[in-house]
Amino acid sequence: MEAADGDNLRLQNLKNPIDMTRLHIYPGFGRKLFNYVLSRIPQ
Repeated sequence: MEAADGDNLRLQNLKNPIDMTRLHIYPGFGRKLFNYVLSRIPQ
């Protein structure tokens, strides 16, 4: 589903790990959201 302003969010459960150090995240809310997601990944 897409928001009225064109934003959307897609969540996927990937089978292969992602190297999180290679991602470029926008500052502000993007960084907060990224840090939250990282905190929820089981280790």
